[in-house]
Amino acid sequence: MNDKGRDSVRPLIRLPDSPKPDTVTVVTALSIALILACWVLALRWVEYLDAIKPT
Repeated sequence: MNDKGRDSVRPLIRLPDSPKPDTVTVVTALSIALILACWVLALRWVEYLDAIKPT
């Protein structure tokens, strides 16, 4: 029973280990890209508002 339990636990531990770094890498890359995109859009929006000012 212990051997069967160990065999069933090992794949459960091994399977998440390989996708986890990929998922973390993808999420991190998307987060950084989203932050940079928002930062660039914010800078352009500020420049746009400065250009529109009548004074």
